[in-house]
Amino acid sequence: MNILLFCLFLSALYSDEPKDLLAVDIRQRIMNDKQTRIVIQINNNSQRNISELDGFLLQINSKGDILSEKRITFLEHEDGGSTKQSSLKIRSFH
Repeated sequence: MNILLFCLFLSALYSDEPKDLLAVDIRQRIMNDKQTRIVIQINNNSQRNISELDGFLLQINSKGDILSEKRITFLEHEDGGSTKQSSLKIRSFH
């Protein structure tokens, strides 16, 4: 019985927490024949600050082989990833 009450307490405690702590939206825009713009929007729905957020941009061929790999910093320490904040970064690669 105590275990059941404890589980009910935990479920009530975390039930109001959003399902997605980080919501990521990725959009692409074709600028011309040689350039594609990628827009990445990250919504911080957590109760924590984000200090840095890095990722990678891979260029692959039709067989799935990696042609190039670039490291991208989406969110730097100076930008701050405060709670309930959205960040939008636009990077262009040729």
